[in-house]
Amino acid sequence: MKTQRFSALVCGYGIPEDIMTDKNYFSYLTQVFNFLFDRFADTEGSVFLSGGPTDCFPPFKRTEARETKRWLVEKIKSAEKEIGQKIPWKIILDNKALSTLENLVNFKPFAKGRVIIFAEKTRTDRIKKLAKIIFKNQAKCVFFDFDGSFARYHKEAIRIREKNALIVHLAAVRDRGKIKDIRQAVQRKLSLMRKHGAEEGLRIWLGVGYKK
Repeated sequence: MKTQRFSALVCGYGIPEDIMTDKNYFSYLTQVFNFLFDRFADTEGSVFLSGGPTDCFPPFKRTEARETKRWLVEKIKSAEKEIGQKIPWKIILDNKALSTLENLVNFKPFAKGRVIIFAEKTRTDRIKKLAKIIFKNQAKCVFFDFDGSFARYHKEAIRIREKNALIVHLAAVRDRGKIKDIRQAVQRKLSLMRKHGAEEGLRIWLGVGYKK
């Protein structure tokens, strides 16, 4: 029996200086691709790449979705060359999302067949709870522990981040008008990262180890 058509959400996680050589993205996207390849290499489906204009490097014009597409297209071409056949996936870009909630909400209209959501491990609890509401228990969430940056090891800061984010995201699920408040918070974080540099700005935002 032919494998059911699928739709997969790949959440973006910032924009490195060069996504083609970035170790964190290499780990993340390789695991995403291998997961889909093992199950859907000969199956039609949609890969929804979500992530907006979070570029912290001048001229601040790139989006997470477009950068992720660059990486994924090259990986698909390489795999197709090895196996001698076309991988029939459609790539859809969401260049506007600035938050996890927007990743999920913007993906919802495209979620058909077997629905899969890929995300980073420290966000597990939040994404599972949001996905349960938005997708009515019809989505499979897959989490990868790929983040090797300094932030990954500040467990208390992550706990606080996730606790606060879950509160505001659940409120915005009930009242979509509140998504604009989440976007404004992300934009404040981006302003810090663009002013002080990506790492230092994030340290200030998280309140960990920044220069005073």
